[in-house]
Amino acid sequence: MHPMLAFDFNGGTVIQLALGVAALLGLMLFAPRRSTRPPPTAEQMNAGAPVEETQSQSSAGLRGVAGWLRFFVVMRIYLGPIVTALTYILISLAYRKHTLKMMVWALVATAGASVIALTGIAVGLRLRDLQPRAVQAARRWLIMAFIWAVISTPCQFALFSGMHVDDPETRILLGLAQSVFALVIWYSYFRVSKRVRATYPDWKS
Repeated sequence: MHPMLAFDFNGGTVIQLALGVAALLGLMLFAPRRSTRPPPTAEQMNAGAPVEETQSQSSAGLRGVAGWLRFFVVMRIYLGPIVTALTYILISLAYRKHTLKMMVWALVATAGASVIALTGIAVGLRLRDLQPRAVQAARRWLIMAFIWAVISTPCQFALFSGMHVDDPETRILLGLAQSVFALVIWYSYFRVSKRVRATYPDWKS
């Protein structure tokens, strides 16, 4: 859970339940379909040549947006923006008082989170549509999201100061730890996954 979602606030449980329902609906209704056409080779991507309707038997079962790759794509296109929107709606409702300082910090935090969410959507669409250098874009996005998690720490402290929150320092540090974990796991996935290698021939370039 995002650290900013973890605070006491009447109605917070309802919004968290709504978030869970949205996650399930996103997975069930909006998950990208596996492509029936094999992905292009690196040479075809570079030359812009049409894709042939053949694929090798050895990697046929691993090609396509499925498994953990599909989960990442769904998170980026659908659930990531939902989480971002609900997070900052929840924050605005949790303020004890609205001051100019709080509004400035909230604006900065919302702008940064929106950029991360929108670029995440673009990355998810590139992966879903098997576009050239989509894997490289995903790895860059992971680094960018981690950098934002680090540099937004002052925003989080400022925003928490206007809420009823127990031990905000621990919550923020846990959020940073989660960001490190996500970077390591997903960055490694896009470097070593057999499905990624089979689906995106230019994954290494």
